[in-house]
Amino acid sequence: MILLVGDARAQWAELDRRISAFDAEFVCWVKENEEALRRGERFTAAGMPMAV
Repeated sequence: MILLVGDARAQWAELDRRISAFDAEFVCWVKENEEALRRGERFTAAGMPMAV
């Protein structure tokens, strides 16, 4: 039982780390694209700006 709890804690810690990394990447993306977002442009999957 102790091993299961330890494994679960390790998995949660890894998930927390991955979420934190995604959050940091998202913040950087928003900062890089802040002007375009302010103008109301959308970004397609290819990353090309498209007017709304």
